[in-house]
Amino acid sequence: MSKYNIKQHFKTNEHELVDDFYSKASDAFHQSRPILLAFVNPREMFIIESIVNSFDELHLLAGPSDSYGYCEMKRVVIAPTFYDLDEQMLNIELMRIHFPYKFTTIMHRDVLGTLMSLGISRFNIGDIRVAEQFIDVFIQSEMKAFFKVELTQIKNSPVELEFISISEVIESDESYDEVVELLSSLRLDVVVKQLKHISRDKAQRFIKAGKVKVNHVVVQDQTIEIDQNDLISISGFGRAVVSQFGTLTKKDKIPTTFKVLKSK
Repeated sequence: MSKYNIKQHFKTNEHELVDDFYSKASDAFHQSRPILLAFVNPREMFIIESIVNSFDELHLLAGPSDSYGYCEMKRVVIAPTFYDLDEQMLNIELMRIHFPYKFTTIMHRDVLGTLMSLGISRFNIGDIRVAEQFIDVFIQSEMKAFFKVELTQIKNSPVELEFISISEVIESDESYDEVVELLSSLRLDVVVKQLKHISRDKAQRFIKAGKVKVNHVVVQDQTIEIDQNDLISISGFGRAVVSQFGTLTKKDKIPTTFKVLKSK
């Protein structure tokens, strides 16, 4: 399937992503070599899988695998099918951050905010898991030297870094419930209304106030339509992944399955 045919299946604002991922898949195919990507979110993973599946002689591997618990952000390697793919090819390191836990409390947002303030991309790092005494962060191996030099404190507290085997990662504090909502449309305001159980008017105000993200980007256009594997973050609610759409009901409702992420 050509890139232009693939684009027809995705939203206009995703066409640049499709171009980028298709180019990388094409390089893997024509150069007969593995191509390593950064960390991607669930929607981007869906796009990549769709593109790779359009090539007869390509396959992919994504990780960290869910054997380490639910992982929202995954790194991907695309390669010709004659390559045997293994997790070492993903170049993922586990960075454990030690901090003075007896004197301070550090939360997920503190870690992410500090890392972003260092000038890196969100896609240089994977999931962040916070324990009482330390924090585990999946990172690109290429970023290891950078963090050793630049990451010295979080919330004005000194930190020490340790790079350990991925098998030692702490258990994820997140799991998900599957929830089916009957939607009158796939518009973002309808989705927020159903998930938060508020009026549509309140949902629209919520969106306009910048309190909703789709695939990590703040979205203030209430009319955009959600799609499969979109990651929706709602302030005061949490995060939900669009899992699948069912068959239209007799009352023209769309049964939509969400994986609603929750902390244990």
